[in-house]
This record gives sequence, C-alpha cells and structure tokens, in this order.
Amino acid sequence: MVWLPAANRTYEVAHRAERLAVPLLRRDQDRLTRPFGGENGERIDEFTDVPWHRGRAVH
Repeated sequence: MVWLPAANRTYEVAHRAERLAVPLLRRDQDRLTRPFGGENGERIDEFTDVPWHRGRAVH
C-alpha cells in the first residue's frame, strides 16, 4: 500500500498512471526521502542532490 497526499503533484501523476514504481529503501537511506516529502516538484528540482541514473524499464 502506498499513501500519497492528494495535494501533492505526485498524487495527480500516480492517479493517471497505468503503473507506479515505488523504490524500497533501507533505514540508512532515509536522507534520500527528505527532498520528496516537503516541497512540490513544480517549485524545486527534487533530484538536485540525489545521485541517480536513467535505467531500463522493466514490465
């Protein structure tokens, strides 16, 4: 089960999506969640301080 606040843009995107991927993190990776829990992505780039790379989509 995934809970998303209805006021968050992620909710709108997830609601329209056919699929939704949710990464599972270890307890020591909690700093990765901080940018995503507050400000809306329309106002800030949530991925600025998070190392990431484009991956292959798996269906």
